[in-house]
Amino acid sequence: MYLKNFIKHSGKFFEIIFLCLTGVYAFLSAYYFLTLPGGSVDEILFLNDLNLIETKGWYNAISKNISIPYLGLVYPLSILIGKVVALRLVNVILLLLLLFYFHFRKLSKIGFTFLIFYISTVGYFYSGTNDTLFVFSLVVFLNEIRRAANKERYSVNLALTTLLIAVFTRELYLVYLPVILIGLFIMVKVGINLNKRSWIPLALLAMFLFCNLPSLVSNGNLSYDRKLPPEEVHATWTQRQYLAQIMVNNGELSNYYHPSWEQIDEYLKINGNKSLPDGILQGLFFDVSFTLKEFVKDLVHVFIYSSRGLGFILLICLGYLFLEILKNRSISLNLFSPGAALIMLIIFSLIIISYVEMRWLSPIFILLVAYYSDLIRVNKIHFILKNINLLFFCILAGYGVFKILNRIY
Repeated sequence: MYLKNFIKHSGKFFEIIFLCLTGVYAFLSAYYFLTLPGGSVDEILFLNDLNLIETKGWYNAISKNISIPYLGLVYPLSILIGKVVALRLVNVILLLLLLFYFHFRKLSKIGFTFLIFYISTVGYFYSGTNDTLFVFSLVVFLNEIRRAANKERYSVNLALTTLLIAVFTRELYLVYLPVILIGLFIMVKVGINLNKRSWIPLALLAMFLFCNLPSLVSNGNLSYDRKLPPEEVHATWTQRQYLAQIMVNNGELSNYYHPSWEQIDEYLKINGNKSLPDGILQGLFFDVSFTLKEFVKDLVHVFIYSSRGLGFILLICLGYLFLEILKNRSISLNLFSPGAALIMLIIFSLIIISYVEMRWLSPIFILLVAYYSDLIRVNKIHFILKNINLLFFCILAGYGVFKILNRIY
């Protein structure tokens, strides 16, 4: 009884501690990641793209595949302040816009704290890649759908505009296509109210298609940044990921690493071209027992490693989803957020044979932060569970401050 009363009345105290720790953590994290030397593995691709635009021009660069929306924002700044600074500054501005958007949508104070903690923990929002633009755009679209599903006021134009930006920024949108289509269905279901600003998404679509003409003419597809293997290599990324997991399971490679391209070509030469699957669908059915085994491992991996930035939010939201389905014997529109999270967890865990990178799931994770904050606001989460989660966040934030101070000094 004493423990229950302590937990019941400690929520406000935990909130204050978490808010203070997250403030310190956010400052240290931004400082650490933004002051890292430029030219990391992920940044090199975009630095090379900027050099390509500079030396060969936009037409040739688009013909060779680049991320048009992201580099369209970065390139003018890179002329004035340098390439690495421009890449990172654009992402900082996008982060500030994301925070402003959630302020505009009246995210609660504790919800804001969860969001800032998550951003500070994952860190890759400060890296000079197009991940931040993709995540920002898709998050706004998904959150507008969440509002529509909850019968709250939402902006059709904002949802469609940000969806178009996400679609033309990263080819990863194809993996999110099931959730995107569900979102569009919800928009139609609740009603699409067009107004005098509805020309904006249409004009943006026309502009993006026009900008993609060099790639459409040269390659027959839209322009996206692609990490292509060296020209002399015969293997593909699917084969590289598949062989990586085989080698990890055999103790020949450390987890989260890939074999060299030369190793894959040598493996194919020895074992034959059909010894590794080529393509996502082939990978799924190449060895069904292997696929199912890796699916379970990846699912567990996501639940464990996502807790570093989300606490128990993912578990709580999915638990709420299942309880609501069992109670009502149906799936209502307002369960879009946890339902979308479950769908994406299953998809990524199935198609990624090696390991799922948490950044790929960032749009869903941030959506769950907003959803969880709403559940707290309407008292759908038991106070004991809410406060235990807050206590866990305090521990995570304290650990984060300690860890990042060690990195800095």
